[in-house]
Amino acid sequence: MQQNFEYTIKENSIYIEAYKGKEGTLFVPESIEGYPVQTIGKKAFLGNRMLRNVYLPKTVCVAEDWAFSHCINLRRIEFANENVVLQKNVLMGCNALERIKYGGANNDALLAVAYGILSDNDLLRKESATWYEMLDEKTEHFLSINDADGFEGLWTFGEEDYSEQ
Repeated sequence: MQQNFEYTIKENSIYIEAYKGKEGTLFVPESIEGYPVQTIGKKAFLGNRMLRNVYLPKTVCVAEDWAFSHCINLRRIEFANENVVLQKNVLMGCNALERIKYGGANNDALLAVAYGILSDNDLLRKESATWYEMLDEKTEHFLSINDADGFEGLWTFGEEDYSEQ
């Protein structure tokens, strides 16, 4: 499997530049050539249509910009390192996501749904506010937007048919 990764050794660690494998489930190794895998590089998995599940070890500290973007069949991604740094749009366009897990957190399904609906990268960061407070704030803002601003299609679940009867 290591032959499916294109990587460089930077500062005594592995920097994954690209992935050419066809596995549906991928367990990124903790080390390659005896060096810890620490960085998933910019666009490393971009647009991979084969990936369904990705498991990253605790050694991975950073996922750079667009690392997994547009992996349209990606359903689950687990970061064993709960303090992993996710840069810009790491999961953009991964609309099939059902689970996003950090370390031992139990909000993986909620996080995937919230990210899918709100498409807000802030939900993938752990900063000053607690995650649930941030989710509440983002959801409240989303719900306060006037339906006339183009969101009515997200809210109508057939009730528009009632006016025609």
